[in-house]
Amino acid sequence: MGGAPLKWVDERARIGVRLTVYRKCRVKSMNKIIVAVTMAAVCTGMYALAEPRVVQEASGYNSWPMIQAIGEKLVCVYSRGTSHTIAEDARAVYARTSADNGKTWTPETVVASTSGYGEVAVGKGLDSDGAMFLWVRRMNGSECVQDLYRTTDGVTFLLVATPKLAVAPVQITDIFSVPTVGLMALWFAGSYGDDGPSHSWGTLTSRDNGATWAQSTIESELTKPQWPTEPAAVYLGNVGDLQQWREAANLLRLLGHPVRLALLEELAKAPKCVTDIQDLLEVSSDLVQMVKDLIADGVTVKVCGTCQARCGIRKGEPYYEGAQKSTMAELSQWVRESEQVLTF
Repeated sequence: MGGAPLKWVDERARIGVRLTVYRKCRVKSMNKIIVAVTMAAVCTGMYALAEPRVVQEASGYNSWPMIQAIGEKLVCVYSRGTSHTIAEDARAVYARTSADNGKTWTPETVVASTSGYGEVAVGKGLDSDGAMFLWVRRMNGSECVQDLYRTTDGVTFLLVATPKLAVAPVQITDIFSVPTVGLMALWFAGSYGDDGPSHSWGTLTSRDNGATWAQSTIESELTKPQWPTEPAAVYLGNVGDLQQWREAANLLRLLGHPVRLALLEELAKAPKCVTDIQDLLEVSSDLVQMVKDLIADGVTVKVCGTCQARCGIRKGEPYYEGAQKSTMAELSQWVRESEQVLTF
């Protein structure tokens, strides 16, 4: 991102992609399997902004932006230095605000620029009165501390606290409110260059609107592969139906599937047809081989006997190895038994 402008993407941009969750899906004939394979990736074009909305385009390494709403105002905070480093004295934290949903932005103001330190925004949130909180990591060659700032207008930021913690975090992430508990945030500590069991993470809790923070460790002595970095949390209220939350979690995992994200990225550029998406996903166009692959993977494939006869395949003659001849009665039975049926 060196020298690149920071861009604001309007969240109201329309995304025309339909996501369907399949629990049990049985395809009833060879033709339907073929069409399912070729049509499953049909997507409607996504309409992006005609031009990106630039927040910051000053020379330098503009990086690590965060956006927080204060009422109707958007506040974008970011840092700028000379390279992908934090502890350089040249790196400081800045802010701009927008009152028109990101179309225009106010001039840059300085949030934090401490001599002898590099600074970067690492977490945000709201206090109990609706003001914005911002965690800023302040580093030099030997020290790493976390400063908490508050602002009511996105222009003037006041230092609220610099917690002295038993375990020094690499980063403290977004602040969220939990009734009867107070304000909370997650932290993680360790070294990206150390593979040994020296990593940990946990929670911070404030019962006085951010003035003081109590640290709790959830896991410690973790190796780097076990170490959760940059975690974030939200308060969901009373859990209620646990199954409902499980389904919501599964949906979130599907929404973040790499294939879906790749499709969204391409559709943001321009509408795509099925063949474009097929090439993007490197899907074979050999439909016969697709059906054979499904059979090899253990998928039950049944073929309409009437369709076989119409295609010149006589009774008793082989079709694909593993494919089973079927009837309308069996198709009807499958429909009754299946939780979900796809029709193309």
